Amino acid sequence: GDEYRAEEWDPTVFGLDPVPLDAVKADGPAASATIIRQVLVGENGPATRLTLANAATALWVAGAVGSLRQGVERAEEAVRSGTARHLLEQLVRPVS
Repeated sequence: GDEYRAEEWDPTVFGLDPVPLDAVKADGPAASATIIRQVLVGENGPATRLTLANAATALWVAGAVGSLRQGVERAEEAVRSGTARHLLEQLVRPVS
């Protein structure tokens, strides 16, 4: 529809600790790739928390979960099971 609403959330709504922006800064492609790998293996850290919050928001907006915390739980399961890593591998696979 044409309706929307603006909301502002803090990390507690997701059940996550805050993430200072400077904690997710990558100084180039190699550092960025390292951060992505850390997220995809479920390493607890600022980038993982930020990624979980973003994924939870997408799941909530899509109606796939009833709350942002449920979205975080679903995103954590996707990381834990390897589904998130597998999906990324599918997206970056060279096309023949």
